[in-house]
Amino acid sequence: DNDSKKAEKLATMNTTFRDVSRGFERDTAQKGRYIPPSIKAEANKERDEAIAAVQALDDGESSSED
Repeated sequence: DNDSKKAEKLATMNTTFRDVSRGFERDTAQKGRYIPPSIKAEANKERDEAIAAVQALDDGESSSED
């Protein structure tokens, strides 16, 4: 009985640690740390394309108002 309680506690601790470390990785990634350059470049490219698309929409709207 005692051993099963210990095993359960260990499993819980491991799960908690795994969740915390995963959360830490996600948080640091969002802050711009520890991101491989290839992923960063891909994200920047997507961001730039999104900005360009929004600007194109804005340009289209402003020219139709004139």
